[in-house]
Amino acid sequence: MEKIKIFISHSSKDIDIVKSFVENVLKLGLDIPADRIFCSSMEGQGVKSGEYIPDRLKQEINASCLALLFLSKNYKSSEVCLNEVGAAWVTLPKENIIPLILPDTDYSELGFLDIGRLGLKIYKREGILKLIQDCKDQLNPSFN
Repeated sequence: MEKIKIFISHSSKDIDIVKSFVENVLKLGLDIPADRIFCSSMEGQGVKSGEYIPDRLKQEINASCLALLFLSKNYKSSEVCLNEVGAAWVTLPKENIIPLILPDTDYSELGFLDIGRLGLKIYKREGILKLIQDCKDQLNPSFN
C-alpha cells in the first residue's frame, strides 16, 4: 500500500489555527484532496462515530507519508498528542515528521518535542513557504 496520507497531529484546543491551515494552505493552496488529510478535530476528516480512537489513529499514521505536528503549550500538555508523536517516530522517516510552531510557543519551551530539528513557525509566511518547498513531494508533487 502506497502511503499518501498527511497526518495532522494537534491539540483540539488549537483547532482554529489548524483548521485554517488545512483549509487554506493544504486544500485550497496546494490542491490536496480532503481524503488525503487526517485531522481528528475536523468534520469529515477525523474519527467516525463508534470507532475506537487508538485503532483509527494507528491506521492513519501507518497510511501516512507525512506527519505535521502543530506544537503549542496545549500540544505539550496533551497525552494523546504525545502518543501521536511517539507513533510517528516509529512509523515514519524522521525527515517526514515536521514540527510546526504555533504563535503561543517558543523553541525554548519545546523540550524533548523539538525532536532535534528545525521547527517551522507556521504563523509566518516564510515558515509556510519553507514547508511547501521542503515537503513538495509528499504534499503535492505536481504543485508548481
